[in-house]
Amino acid sequence: MPGSDENTPAAARLAAPPRLLADGLATLSRLIALFALAVYAPALAGVALLITATSPGPILVKKGYQRRDGGLVYLYEFRTECWQTWRETPLGAFLRRADLHRLPRLTNVLTGEIGVGERVQRVNA
Repeated sequence: MPGSDENTPAAARLAAPPRLLADGLATLSRLIALFALAVYAPALAGVALLITATSPGPILVKKGYQRRDGGLVYLYEFRTECWQTWRETPLGAFLRRADLHRLPRLTNVLTGEIGVGERVQRVNA
């Protein structure tokens, strides 16, 4: 029978999820991000205070990334370099090793710019 799922290739069925499923995944991503922000709020505040105390400059930096679909998105991260020399600070080295410098990206998930677990490629600019 034409148009039935039996005759449709598996790749075509998996290529584009139904709109309801996509909306559900976006909502789930936002709920996960909201929960994670609530759990990690003390750590986020502590890291922000440590960055402020150890070196001058902003707490967060905005970096450009490219999505798989080719779109450009700017994600927030904790600053790990000295603002004047762009050398990594001792606190920044710890944040990168512990992968804590990426925690502010949860705000990007809340705004719907990216989803939980979405891979993005750094733009060299």
